[in-house]
Amino acid sequence: MQLSMTPCHRQSKTRRWLFRLPAVALMVVAFPTVGLATEPLAAQAMAVRYLDVFNAGDRTAYDAFVASHWPGADAGHDEFIGNDDRSRVQSGGYDLVKVEIASQLDAVDVVKARLADEYFRLEVHLRADGEAIDRLTLLPIDRPADVPAPTRLGVAQLGREIDQQLAAMGDFSGAVLVAVDGRKVYQKASGYADRNSLTPNSLETPFRMASMGKMFTAVGVMQLVEAGKLEMDAPIGRYLTDYPNAEFANTVTIRQLLTHTGGAGDFMSRMWAENYETLRTPSDYVAMFGARAPQFAPGSRFSYANYGYVVLGRLIEVASGQAYVNYLQDRIFGPAGMTHSGLDAAISSTPVATTYVMSGETLERSPPPFDGVGSPAGTAFSTVGDMLKFAEALTSSQLLSRQTVDEMWTPQVHGDETDLGFGFQIRAAGDVSDVGHDGGGPGQNGTLRIIGRGQAVVVVLTNVAPMWRGDKLGAFIANRVPVH
Repeated sequence: MQLSMTPCHRQSKTRRWLFRLPAVALMVVAFPTVGLATEPLAAQAMAVRYLDVFNAGDRTAYDAFVASHWPGADAGHDEFIGNDDRSRVQSGGYDLVKVEIASQLDAVDVVKARLADEYFRLEVHLRADGEAIDRLTLLPIDRPADVPAPTRLGVAQLGREIDQQLAAMGDFSGAVLVAVDGRKVYQKASGYADRNSLTPNSLETPFRMASMGKMFTAVGVMQLVEAGKLEMDAPIGRYLTDYPNAEFANTVTIRQLLTHTGGAGDFMSRMWAENYETLRTPSDYVAMFGARAPQFAPGSRFSYANYGYVVLGRLIEVASGQAYVNYLQDRIFGPAGMTHSGLDAAISSTPVATTYVMSGETLERSPPPFDGVGSPAGTAFSTVGDMLKFAEALTSSQLLSRQTVDEMWTPQVHGDETDLGFGFQIRAAGDVSDVGHDGGGPGQNGTLRIIGRGQAVVVVLTNVAPMWRGDKLGAFIANRVPVH
């Protein structure tokens, strides 16, 4: 027996922690099934029964189905219907799009998540006696070529579609902003910034943004490259002369750290969790983690590396002569007019939304390491309005030249799920380009999507589990927002 989610699909979400994926969901396009007989063969009938019980969300019924029809399943199937970022909660269930293979023992179906523009291949293989499931897999795939892409909508219809999608989610807590041709066409906040005081989220609520903050670090680095204070292909040891691991410092380049090909690895560990209160500056991180050997030879492959962006933050400090937090304020937040953005939520002039995660059937505050001071790798805070200003500052050359922005938004490497430039993910939003960055950690998830080189901007920020609701909603909107 086997049940699997594709490794890159699940691992990439884990890497992006801190800094990056029912019948009530009525927005799903009804696709005709293809090749399904009036009385389906045994394997296809089992696949349909599995989808039915999975989509119903009744744990008792689901467990009974597994016990009766999938006796060889291991504990791995539990992730399909559990809480937090597991498949049932994240997807809202799956609808059958088409049948690719249907025989007595094998069924291969294409299904679509109800709460996202995401497609999967469901494969069911029965035991030789045809009485029970031997193997069941669900693997993400690209939208099939014969399945129509979402239609771009007018502004009024787009707003109605977003409202319906939020209603289908049911428990969305955060804020959404959509701008088209420089005009805000949709804004909405829901849920609570603080569930104890019942303080509601608003469009002015700052949210922690996890890996979205990497965009700020990348912009800072490229500003210093433009100024001639950093060179993209220089080893970091040229600037960080006291870096603990001299061999790594004299090998890895700024370009490699920007594209997650430097082997810098992560810092989220027991050591980080036990010492997070003392980790307030890039120097603190370098002192604690800088002696480590790289994961692999710099430049040899891709692996999402939170720690690499912390090192880039330290490079900003050395090259600029300013603390990282001051550099952001003076060179990015200030010029862009971002008045409610920062790193340290404790000193924010506007209270930052509390982050919550699901514990059993209740919501609890996120674990402490994720509510500390933000770093160059993520967990800065901002509002949907400030992030729109950031996008507009990039597209209007307020922060960098157009040539540099174009370079940052040109694919440099293929990541886990998207192409990456320098600090920006590059995706297809239907028939146009889509650049930005998402990110997530316990109780924080969001996305910035700049569509058509600035024709439209989508910002979604959330403060409540399940994770990845924000970036799934952002993708849904980006695929439908009007562009010309």
